[in-house]
Amino acid sequence: MNWEISNRSDPMGLQLADRHYNRQSPGSKNLAPPGKTLILIQDHALWVSLQQKNEFIKHCWKNAWICSTFRNESNLLSSNLIKSAVSNTIACWGNPPENGFITFVNPSKVKSRNPGYCFIKAGWKKIGYTKINSLLVFQLSRLDFPSPIDPVGRQYDLFQALS
Repeated sequence: MNWEISNRSDPMGLQLADRHYNRQSPGSKNLAPPGKTLILIQDHALWVSLQQKNEFIKHCWKNAWICSTFRNESNLLSSNLIKSAVSNTIACWGNPPENGFITFVNPSKVKSRNPGYCFIKAGWKKIGYTKINSLLVFQLSRLDFPSPIDPVGRQYDLFQALS
């Protein structure tokens, strides 16, 4: 799975983000929330890793990386895309935080009879619900992280971090 590093205003990423149920401002020129992000794009797929700023955290799972957006409109298995996106994030950001990776799924907004199933198939575990909106919370423990794999465009990411 070859994800490519992109940026917050990637045109294809914006289109995919606009079709994701958690998009707060469709049409916005920024596809990621505040914080340090890693935007990964693949043909018809989008992944956003987020290290959220403490002042914006409104959930109980602090000290975790967040998959803030995952949208797959490709023919590839979502679970495989998730695994490779996590590997790419580790390659770019290093050792994961104490609470690993988390994501939130709104069961009323997905078509699946088993919301979050693609995350479960990728090794994540359901760990609870948010107090606000009762979103499902899935976590990939640090102990279950895959080996790092550099995404395409890694040099671009390092240059962006320095400028």
